[in-house]
Amino acid sequence: GPGYEVGRTGANDRYMVWGGIMNPDLKWETTAQADLGVDMSAFNSRLRLTADIYYKNTYNLLREKYLPLSSSYDKIWVNDGTVENKGFEVTLDGDIISTRDWTFSAGVVVSANRNKVLHLGDAISSGLSTDERTGMLYEVTGPAISMFNQNASILAEGQPMNIFYGYKVDGIIQEGENPGFIDPSGLLDRPGELKYADLDGDFAITSRDRCIIGDPNPDLTASLNLRASWKNLSLSVFLYGVFGADVLYNGYTYSPRVKAKRWTVDNPSQDFPSLNSIRQYYLSDYFIQDGSFLRIQNINLSYDFRLDRKWLKSIRLYGNIDNLFTFTRFDGYDPEVGLDGIYWGGYPKFRKFTMGIDIQF
Repeated sequence: GPGYEVGRTGANDRYMVWGGIMNPDLKWETTAQADLGVDMSAFNSRLRLTADIYYKNTYNLLREKYLPLSSSYDKIWVNDGTVENKGFEVTLDGDIISTRDWTFSAGVVVSANRNKVLHLGDAISSGLSTDERTGMLYEVTGPAISMFNQNASILAEGQPMNIFYGYKVDGIIQEGENPGFIDPSGLLDRPGELKYADLDGDFAITSRDRCIIGDPNPDLTASLNLRASWKNLSLSVFLYGVFGADVLYNGYTYSPRVKAKRWTVDNPSQDFPSLNSIRQYYLSDYFIQDGSFLRIQNINLSYDFRLDRKWLKSIRLYGNIDNLFTFTRFDGYDPEVGLDGIYWGGYPKFRKFTMGIDIQF
């Protein structure tokens, strides 16, 4: 066949755009996994613990492999590669207070996962690239970002999935400062520009200066559920957090807030570059931000009227708030992004208020 559909064009998207080459030998990935779990309770089951640890290897990884130029095709879906996953999940629930009028309980869930690309095939047949300084074998993955004119993520042997690969930045070039490199075009080494790090020491910014600049995989994911009641009044609060994940802020320097604080001769900022309509940004850690957050995801308050009448048993009044507040140092609207760790903009999560009544006959 001609490959697979990668897009549409023409009036009303009437024409298909084909890409790659078909592979009739594709099959499902193969997984081998070992788990160890434990369930415990104490104090007449008022304290409950569930813990699981796991180790999983995925073989015949389903991925797109780049093809040699001589093939006349760009890439093909193949089963090639091995990925390791290992981690744990712990759930702890407790009934802390339990009296005639008062109850209070809490539940916490903590989980962590570490993944690593173990194998991507040999460099020639798999179309892998080689980091010129470290010898790391990798292939680009994910969508291309027009701001940088390149893909942001790579799969690299011995590294976590979808890590960010680019340049290091050490502030903004100031007036009279030696940037540490020479740009033949004179555009990148002048005051107000990002000061890229010349890692190989050749006084030029080239592909040899690229390195791993971020990891979108979180260190820890956690949630906390608090429940309290007094007589017929009940309150529950649910918090959710992700910690240690890097986020690539695509379009960061285009935001009005950043432009307002831009570098000028009178405002020699070390945080924001000057305005420059012809600048070609390199993908760098300047655009990588800490995506950790803690969100008050839900609050529910209710009151039960227990009538116990023949035709009416109870009435419950309740109020509910979703996405009340998010604690984060991320500059975008929402640090909760996809598995690739790329922030594409969009809208913040809506804060939703709900009131209602439940009637039981």
